[in-house]
Amino acid sequence: MMKKAYMFLFMIFVIFLIISTFTPIRYFLPSTFPHRYCADSCGYWTYEKATFKDRYADVRNGFEAYKTGVNKPHLVLHRRFAMKWWQIWNWFDYATHPRWRLPYAERDEDT
Repeated sequence: MMKKAYMFLFMIFVIFLIISTFTPIRYFLPSTFPHRYCADSCGYWTYEKATFKDRYADVRNGFEAYKTGVNKPHLVLHRRFAMKWWQIWNWFDYATHPRWRLPYAERDEDT
């Protein structure tokens, strides 16, 4: 009897995971926006806001322009927002979007 109950709960979890990850419902659930990025001890910082244009490309282009302008080609862009693993509707984004491959900095001084 307990095995059936655990299997039922597991199936409910899997169904919720699929529905929340691969359907538009995830756009109505809490998100991680706005995304803040820093580099050069926060000499360069920017935000990625929740709009429908290509926001991350704008962040990368601005950072590349900053690196060229200050002549520091080895600067690394850091994200200042942590992954919230309990938000399972964001797991697909965590696994596929390049913003999550950037190193995480807890403080501005760490960038």
